[in-house]
Amino acid sequence: MKRFVLAMACACACASTAVAIPISANFTTSGSSGDWTYDFTFTNNMSPAAMALYFVGVADADADHYVGSPPANYVAYGNWNTSSAGGPDINFNMSWIETSYDTLMPGSSLGGFKVHDTAAAQKTSFDFFGYGYGRGVEYPGDDYFYLNWNPGFVGVATAGSSAAPEPASWALMLGGFGAIGGALRSRRKATVAFG
Repeated sequence: MKRFVLAMACACACASTAVAIPISANFTTSGSSGDWTYDFTFTNNMSPAAMALYFVGVADADADHYVGSPPANYVAYGNWNTSSAGGPDINFNMSWIETSYDTLMPGSSLGGFKVHDTAAAQKTSFDFFGYGYGRGVEYPGDDYFYLNWNPGFVGVATAGSSAAPEPASWALMLGGFGAIGGALRSRRKATVAFG
């Protein structure tokens, strides 16, 4: 039983780390049914230190316009499908680009990327993308698409959280917790029976 619990814990750890990417996004929500505003914050954790996060966006089929002005040095870009650069075939209809490549550097976050959404129900997650620019360096990881001096990433933005495990990760984690609980219960019964 101990081996099973250890194997499940390792599988959970592997599944959780497999989905990690060096950029993240989260959002806050205001408004009411049919009149939502989502305010996205993007965080750059890329390495090396010269790797700027300059192009970001979200997929929101119910978004009908940008809200307010974009954050410093960014402009609204519109539709972008990452398949044109080797990423998944997702249409990110709300995106922003920054051309000086020096606003969102590693270790920093930037909010104020706001969109208006006309859906009746409040959303709890959005697909997002981000592209880095190497500024003379190359991204060393293997978790990107496109070019190593211009790496692209796709993830899931969630409300008030920068990362969320995928469904497969949740299943593994729940299985692991169940196995641990079962092992503890079996151990407790054995102690009572022989103690």
